[in-house]
Amino acid sequence: MHKKNISLKDQLYNKDKVHKNSLELKAAYSDFHPSSFTEKVMSKIPELEL
Repeated sequence: MHKKNISLKDQLYNKDKVHKNSLELKAAYSDFHPSSFTEKVMSKIPELEL
């Protein structure tokens, strides 16, 4: 069976991971908006790539 290689970038910076981190921030800061944060971060990732 051939195992698909997934880049480190895609393992670390994907929507699920960003959202999980945003939920941690929400737990510490009740006014934090996890969904909005997730969408903003994910929209900026492509322009930050090297």
